[in-house]
Amino acid sequence: MILKKNFIFRLSVTMLTVVTFMSCDSDTNSIGTGIIGSGTFSTDHLTFPVTAYNQPLGAVQTNLLPAQLLGYNNHPLYGSTLASIVSQMTPTNIDPSFGDDVVLDSVVLTLPYFSKIVETLDDGTSTYTLDSVYGSDPINLSVFRNNYFLKDFDPSSDFDEKMAYFSDRTTSSGEVIDAALLEGDLLLTVEDHVPSSDQIVLYALDEDTNELAVSERLAPALRQKLDVDSGYWQDFLFGHEDQPELSNISNFQNFFRGLYIKPELPSGGGSGNMTLFDLNNSAANLTLYFTYSTTATVDGEEVLNDYNGTFVINFTGNKANFFDTDYTNIITGDPSGDPQLFLKAGPGSMAVINLFNGDENGDSAVLESFKANNWLINEAQLVFNVDHSVALGEEPDRIIVYNTETGIPVIDYFIDQSSGIYDNLTKKYHLVPLVREGGTEDGAGQTYKVRITEHINNIFERDSTNVKLGVVVTSNVSAANAARLSANPDQYTLTGSILSPMGTVLVGSSSSDTAKNVRFEIYYTEPNN
Repeated sequence: MILKKNFIFRLSVTMLTVVTFMSCDSDTNSIGTGIIGSGTFSTDHLTFPVTAYNQPLGAVQTNLLPAQLLGYNNHPLYGSTLASIVSQMTPTNIDPSFGDDVVLDSVVLTLPYFSKIVETLDDGTSTYTLDSVYGSDPINLSVFRNNYFLKDFDPSSDFDEKMAYFSDRTTSSGEVIDAALLEGDLLLTVEDHVPSSDQIVLYALDEDTNELAVSERLAPALRQKLDVDSGYWQDFLFGHEDQPELSNISNFQNFFRGLYIKPELPSGGGSGNMTLFDLNNSAANLTLYFTYSTTATVDGEEVLNDYNGTFVINFTGNKANFFDTDYTNIITGDPSGDPQLFLKAGPGSMAVINLFNGDENGDSAVLESFKANNWLINEAQLVFNVDHSVALGEEPDRIIVYNTETGIPVIDYFIDQSSGIYDNLTKKYHLVPLVREGGTEDGAGQTYKVRITEHINNIFERDSTNVKLGVVVTSNVSAANAARLSANPDQYTLTGSILSPMGTVLVGSSSSDTAKNVRFEIYYTEPNN
């Protein structure tokens, strides 16, 4: 068996390699070079055949995402995406008692941006930079009370399977969601919205000085007051005190089915903007502020006390992204190889990688010949060149590969423990960030490298199946859960690819410039006979 062959050889190589690493600080690309001159072993590398082709994603599952996109983006190559959000909501206080003489003061919607603190002064003032904001032109937003109930389980499966909601407003049960149900009562309109990195400062009346003073400082967010003059919210909350609607979460979510947030371009057009929001953040909420009074007996006399109260409703429960798209350059590829690979995040396009030019079962004569070698695999990698013959716009820093049959990244993803507070520092050994011209953040992209050493070792030593790999753009390599494809429930994309409007084009496996085609390289050590 391959697993057992030449155990002594492999052990010797491993020991010598360890000694090599301890004795010098060499780059990881030169694994094994320290033992070339030993006379017993030699290292080399070979390029193996690989086929790469395009596959449209179509509608993707969006109710398992760790965050949600909202807004408009027009990619220079792939076209436009309009991203809306629907979400259930859950109160933090069930079966509340509001007190007497309740008066609603305000209703505030808060959606925090992803942001980083740049500097904080002694007085608490902080400056921020925003993350995951694409574009700077204004958009308009409409916030509706959603009247469509987001089910937990799929009735077509006898409620045994979780309901899947797809980006084209369809469900795994085949239902098409009526937009009229999503657009219930119009609660708020926001015109000419552009995300701001400014800290939000709240003020309250200081009873000692009778002047306004800073009461709270909040990270940047979309924060808007809703209209309270109509009495809508007064009746919504206080009119249902002691009623079934507020008695438990299930009743509340049936009574108030959440919010639907819909963007559109202003009448003057423009490029718009798109923002990623973390609705799982407790700071993302709808908060009702009110005053009330209670009566207490003090020294035999009744005393009336006034208080401020809040009723907070978080974005917990089912939520989904819906995308209205007008895409171009989304093509069905040729399994024998495409000259260009069109990668578009969201319901866009992926590439399929066929290592060793395997058949439908992953087998090939080249693979069998490879397995018959007496090698120690030091490193295996895929190298992709960016194709600048088309207008790419802003290029994504990361791509990710995964098993198309399971929606799970290859084993190298889980072994790589490189991490950091920024995405470009995470899994950077396995998924090498885009190398840019001049090494600058805004330089033109040159190459992506993906190390798949352990994946190849599993094929070589453990007879694992040579499955086809998917390649997608990702906004966050840590967001790597499987998301179903509506058109093919047996195939998947990864959640991190849905959380981005970006795209790129890579040189495929059949371009005329063969030097830039996808390369599948294996570095190995073998004994000298």
